[in-house]
Amino acid sequence: MLLAYQEQIVEGLLRSDGALAVLGRGLGVHAVLLEVARRLLRDGGSDSRHATRLVLLIHTPQEEAELLLRRAAEDPRWAPCLDRLVAVGPELSVEERAEAYTRGGIFAVSARVLVPDLLAGRLVAEAVDGVLVNHAHSIGELSAEAFVLRLLRSSSPAPGVAAAASSSPPSSPGAARPRRCAVRAVSDRPDAFTGGEGKVDKIMQRCFVQHLEVWPRIREEVRVCLQGPSQPDVCPHLSTRRAQGVGHGIPKRRPCRKTGLHTQQANTSSSSSLPSGWCSLVWAMGSAPGNSRGLRRPSAQQV
Repeated sequence: MLLAYQEQIVEGLLRSDGALAVLGRGLGVHAVLLEVARRLLRDGGSDSRHATRLVLLIHTPQEEAELLLRRAAEDPRWAPCLDRLVAVGPELSVEERAEAYTRGGIFAVSARVLVPDLLAGRLVAEAVDGVLVNHAHSIGELSAEAFVLRLLRSSSPAPGVAAAASSSPPSSPGAARPRRCAVRAVSDRPDAFTGGEGKVDKIMQRCFVQHLEVWPRIREEVRVCLQGPSQPDVCPHLSTRRAQGVGHGIPKRRPCRKTGLHTQQANTSSSSSLPSGWCSLVWAMGSAPGNSRGLRRPSAQQV
């Protein structure tokens, strides 16, 4: 089952024909990808086994594609259409790939395989309903993935033309209506979008998307879903006493061995606690957990 914020991400991606969702690390990008793919297959027809919807999952390594297949096999919601999620590997021949494209489904395939299939006509660009772009942050300007997206988008009609063609009846009973290839891209590397000026715009142009959704851990929907709502203060008199320094965090006095005078020693439990917004600040600065600098308490000699 999806979490509440993951459900919102999926709905936002399916609402648009060109959308990019940037998630924080560890927020379940694989769960979002699989749910989008499952709903695309479900909406392809009343019977998902015989649906003709053709969706490509690109920029996904073979090991990651096999991991997605295993996760889908463990989900009972994928049982009716699990055979339509295919990881295209080197074991499939050219004829087998062409036959699989005609049956439709979700194909996790590399761009190096898609380019010759598109140019040779084994995969008709107009038959592709949508593309799921994984790791959108690393789509280069001259990459094979950008070339595949350019081929698919150039063969698709403009949004106004596609809407007008879909509203008007076809000229002949067997004529196919032009469809627009939808692109949904995801990424779980928000720090990769801050490398240079206008990098977000460049990646959105390469992926042919118009809408951007950012889901960091500090977003209210994510924070409430992971940590739960903040609990009300059931003992207001204790909060008032703490604010006044009564009974909590009061410096303790101890006699000095040399002078006999009393010196103050701060409560270690209150001085060692980090500010409540520390995790949010570290995420906002884009620092990885291994690169964050620790806070050190000054030693007694430094004091």
